[in-house]
Amino acid sequence: MNLEKCRKIYFLGVKGAGMTALAQIFRGMGKTVWGSDVAEPFFTDAVLRRSKIKVLPFDAKNITKEIDLLVYSTAYGPSNPEFVAAKKLGVKMLSYPEALGLLFAGKYGIAVCGTHGKTTTTAMLGYVLQELKADPLVVVGSEVKQLGGNARFGKGKYFVVEADEYQNKLKHYSPRAVILTSADWDHPDYFKNQKAYNQVFKDFVRRIPKNGLLVAFSQDKNVREIIKSAKCKVVKYGYCLPATSYQLLIPGEHNLWNASAVLTLIAELGLDVVKVQKILTKFKGCKRRFELMGEKRGVKIYDDYAHHPTEVQKLLEAARGKFPKDRIWAVFQAHTYTRTKALLKDFGRSFQNADRVVILPIFGSAREAQGTVSPKDLVREINRHSHNASYRGKITEAAEYLKKQIKPGDIVICIGAGENWKVGKILLAKD
Repeated sequence: MNLEKCRKIYFLGVKGAGMTALAQIFRGMGKTVWGSDVAEPFFTDAVLRRSKIKVLPFDAKNITKEIDLLVYSTAYGPSNPEFVAAKKLGVKMLSYPEALGLLFAGKYGIAVCGTHGKTTTTAMLGYVLQELKADPLVVVGSEVKQLGGNARFGKGKYFVVEADEYQNKLKHYSPRAVILTSADWDHPDYFKNQKAYNQVFKDFVRRIPKNGLLVAFSQDKNVREIIKSAKCKVVKYGYCLPATSYQLLIPGEHNLWNASAVLTLIAELGLDVVKVQKILTKFKGCKRRFELMGEKRGVKIYDDYAHHPTEVQKLLEAARGKFPKDRIWAVFQAHTYTRTKALLKDFGRSFQNADRVVILPIFGSAREAQGTVSPKDLVREINRHSHNASYRGKITEAAEYLKKQIKPGDIVICIGAGENWKVGKILLAKD
């Protein structure tokens, strides 16, 4: 598809982080951009308002022949009324990953992929290249204040993208370099087992050109298996940490590895590693990644997007390291029934660094309406190891329970990819 000829671009499901980022990029290219989505609030609402991108409710009447290209989120299928209308009118359509894939043309594409750490590593790399005056094009899955949002429109040669493996979006991307952070089985609604999950990454790294580069986390056994498929140069990281990494503003061993991935890539690109080490010490992180929402009556409230057992474990390890003597409350909302069921035992072992755990109803999102696992199953599994978990059936109920229990000096961390952050918002609201 000739993107140059597309002047009016409509985004079906524009509130998704990736969709919002891509909409900003196309707007930066001088195109007329608008879209539609559900009414419920997203963190991207503020980004879209700031970017002056109009958001309409879903309605078939929104779709006209004047649209040059309709980009649709993979969260919404052929049953969506706008999708149906576009097909009927013959409007050109691309899925989000197909449209994103167009941006690799003419750029030195760098894709950051893996189960964990994609967002922070992408943000770090984008920020580093920005501070090096490389003027990168960046697409990242969370708001990054130091990049001005969850996208950065740059005219330099580097295109840095957070590359999601779900639904094998990776098949649409053609990067020159790849960072592979991890390969810990996830999205069991799409990948039936670890083997199927690994295969998507194997296929992806196999397509890196011979003159390209793969930077891989060598302490992950699945990553070690995947990189055997690469035909390009492979550089490993994971055994030695640069001393500068220990001066990061964002806590946790996992962020040291993220910084190491960036430094390894920077060195391979022949850029100034010493300067980059200094830049990384100023990186402030991303929204919903151990983000301090606020403090009230001596209680600090944090928010984090962790929704996989390994992510929860690493988050709470980082929290315990930062607050070794404080009482830590983990308020967790599992994301999707399939993930909760498939990884139930792993979730049970993930909360041992929390003093108290409050479990919320499972967030099915647009993918799932129901499932065969319940939040009470999760409570039972956690209590096999920690004996500190309880269930609260509503966001408001959890917030009221916490109000009665928390004391000055406590740390509350709202964890999950759903609506768990609303608990923190209630706790911080004026009385």
